[in-house]
Formats: sequence, structure tokens, C-alpha cells
Amino acid sequence: EANIENEGSQRWPNSLWEVSDGGSGVLVYPGPEYQIIPGIRLASIRKGLEDYEYFAKLKALADKLDPTKDADLFERAKQALMMDEDIVASVYDWTKDRERLESKRRQLAALIKEIGE
Repeated sequence: EANIENEGSQRWPNSLWEVSDGGSGVLVYPGPEYQIIPGIRLASIRKGLEDYEYFAKLKALADKLDPTKDADLFERAKQALMMDEDIVASVYDWTKDRERLESKRRQLAALIKEIGE
């Protein structure tokens, strides 16, 4: 609140930066020499957007496949586009296993590369 109430010359980085609620909702943090340091929330949002792009790209490529001519590749892409239950079981239940998420990303990327060739 002090950063908001102070006149312009006394706002960050010239005033104390306090986060009294544990950083809830903070995406970036002030760093030395006017640098902005991304927080874990911003990194997670970025990863989520990248994941969405992988799914969207694979879907667009799979939609161009001939299901009879490219049956195996089409089926593998279709399966990869399904969300695995061990990754997201529900809105309230999802994996925190980073390697499992990276494994799914590698699977999507490999199919994107294979179809794109």
C-alpha cells in the first residue's frame, strides 16, 4: 500500500517493496537496477501457454492427415491429444510431477515433428 500511496518519486524502486500476503498473485518481482524478475506464477503461465500451443499445433496437423492413408500416425496423434488421467484427473486433481509433464511435451513435440516432415 505504501508503494501506491507515495508520490511518484517514492515508488519502487525508491521505496521498500513489501509483500505481506506471501506473494499471492504476484507475477513479477523488482530486482536490482530496475530489472524485473519473473516469479514462478509467470513461469507457470508461460509453460501452460506453450502446452496449449503444442496441443493446438498437433491438432491442426492431425486434421490434415488422411485417416486411411496415415492410419497409424493419425491414431497416435489422436491418442496424444487426449489428456492423460495421470496428468489431469479433474479440475482439482493434477500431477505435480515435472518429469511426467515433460514426457507429455516430448510426446507432442515428436508427433508435431513427424507429421510436419
